[in-house]
Amino acid sequence: MVKHVSWTDIESFYHVRKHVAAYPHITNGLSEVIYQAKVKLHGSCAAIAIESDGTVTAMSRQAVLSTTSDNAGFAKWVDARKETFAKFAHAPGFTYVLFGEWCGPGVQKGVAVNQMKERSLVLFAARVLNEEGITVEFHSHPPTLARIASQVPGCYALPWYNGGEQFIVDWSSEAEVLQPIVDRINTHVLQVEQCDPWMLQQFDVKGIGEGLVFYPGTLWHAGYE
Repeated sequence: MVKHVSWTDIESFYHVRKHVAAYPHITNGLSEVIYQAKVKLHGSCAAIAIESDGTVTAMSRQAVLSTTSDNAGFAKWVDARKETFAKFAHAPGFTYVLFGEWCGPGVQKGVAVNQMKERSLVLFAARVLNEEGITVEFHSHPPTLARIASQVPGCYALPWYNGGEQFIVDWSSEAEVLQPIVDRINTHVLQVEQCDPWMLQQFDVKGIGEGLVFYPGTLWHAGYE
């Protein structure tokens, strides 16, 4: 069985700036990064590991799950769909890990996503791991994840927030130069907290959202795009 694979911690803007200053290789030595965002759903972080032989394993953020040691019914949900998930296996030596938010009635309280009619998995990213467990590919592009979600009952893929609006951050800038982009981000976060736009569009449900998660895309600098 594959070892547990956890989703990375989500850092604040301040901490990312601090880490990039200390470890510039994080952004390949380039100072400017283009980000796009997805709504942060308030469910339970979940993952599905698909090994090259078709073995499918359900995971919570902290543990490998089974139908007898479950998390809000997620392993049971995956087990009922394991033959479908097995179709997405990669070449020998690689493990495909889908990351998503397990949402719906009874998973969390007081937010829009718990108003779903049934528990569902909403994909937001995927990784391809080699035999050493090192990530060799990372996928967050919504159409890539949507191709998988469309084949699995009760599965969705999160789109980019606000039509894929880009947020360009120059991490080498002083704090006062970065403040306008921080203000812009905070304005969007407040809007999401007032009403989750994905739930409104997908299910016509109005309710509280949790914020935004930003994904790095193209790295660029003056003279290169």
